[in-house]
Order: sequence, then structure tokens, then C-alpha cells
Amino acid sequence: EIELNGGSGRLTVLGFDDALDTVGSQIRRILDLPGEAPLGSGSSLHIIKGDSTTHRLVLLRFDEGGRTLAIDIEQANADFLASQNPPGKHRIKAVPSFPGSTPMFFAEDVNTKLRIAVNTSAAPTDSIRKFYDQELRARGWTASLSDDQGTATEMPLYHRRSELLCLLVVPSQAGQTQQITLLHKELGNTTK
Repeated sequence: EIELNGGSGRLTVLGFDDALDTVGSQIRRILDLPGEAPLGSGSSLHIIKGDSTTHRLVLLRFDEGGRTLAIDIEQANADFLASQNPPGKHRIKAVPSFPGSTPMFFAEDVNTKLRIAVNTSAAPTDSIRKFYDQELRARGWTASLSDDQGTATEMPLYHRRSELLCLLVVPSQAGQTQQITLLHKELGNTTK
């Protein structure tokens, strides 16, 4: 069970030892997908709308070994529509948001308490990393990875009691802003 931006849904991941062009019918049967359109033979994204549900189906074809990975997000149609828009606010409560940043994406595995958030900011990369390092340390987080001189890596990992946080700041595809990706995990408290 997942939360995706503003909607809920179910995530399913299936692996096949066969090439994509031979497992399309199996994928449709296992996921109970509507329609009969071919899924193709290359990696692709499909949006499949039914009367009450919508599926986002990502198909990944691996050349080596001829394997296929199918990632399906099934949502009620209303939840699918709600998840089309970026989240209205920062959704990871355990971590501060960078001042003035814009939330772009949020997803959570409800059962495992794994969350990912993507925000953008016009601030320089170093300013963003410095902000998070200072704020996280002030809130009891400890940097877990550093180089020989004690300098944080480009993707620092922090821990606090039973929580982990990974931070990645990279230029966005547009190039004028930075993309801030936060991966937060609560440990030892899964519901299943």
C-alpha cells in the first residue's frame, strides 16, 4: 500500500525470466489489467484506465539475460487524479524542508514506512547541503558516511535512533534549479 502525492494506491513489482514480448499476456493476467493492446517489446510506461481503477505500468526490459521487470501502481480513478499534482506541502515530518523549496513529488510505502520526497530550489547545492547538515545535526541526526577527512559524501546518510535519511542534491533537468531528494526510513516498525 502506497501514498503517491495526494492519492493512495497499491504497488506491485513482478519479475520474469523471459523477454517482454513473450510475457505481455502473463502480466495482463496477473495484474488483471483491462484491454488487449500489446505492451510492446521495449521498456515503456503505460497508463491503463478502467471503469474504476487506473494502472501506471512501467515495463523494464533487460538485454542481459532477457529478463523483464513490471512495476504496477494501481489506484482508484479519483486517487489517480489526485496523485497527478505535486504535493501541496513538505510531507516528511521528521525532516525539515529547505526554506523556499517547492515540493514536486512524494511517495510512501505505508507498510514499511519508507518515504521519498523530491523538492526543487534555486539555491546553490552547497547552501542546501549545509542547511541540511546543520539542521539535521541540531535535531539529533548523525552523519553516517564521510570520507577520510570527515567530509560528507555527495549523498550523505544520516541516522537518528530508529530512522535513516539519505540526501541527494543535483541540478534539475531544466538546469536553473537544484533537485533535493530525501529518502526517509523508519526502522523496525513495519505493519506486515
